[in-house]
Amino acid sequence: MQLTGFVGVDIISETADFIYADEEEWWSSLWSAGTRRRLEALTTPELNRVKAEMLDKVRALKEADGIHTLWRALLASAQKPA
Repeated sequence: MQLTGFVGVDIISETADFIYADEEEWWSSLWSAGTRRRLEALTTPELNRVKAEMLDKVRALKEADGIHTLWRALLASAQKPA
């Protein structure tokens, strides 16, 4: 950011554990994040195959209260000098 002239750069990392009730809810969550772009690029047969494989794998991660997914975001702030 310094190359763009910003000063007072501050970057914070936030992490949250999201819990999805079941595999379908977890799969739906992928369509609300950057992953969506990759999924949309697949043909219908490819998407069906990928979904089946991913749901099969995530099923093994399911705990008593659901499927836990750790999401991380980087939040940045800075000032542009006058």
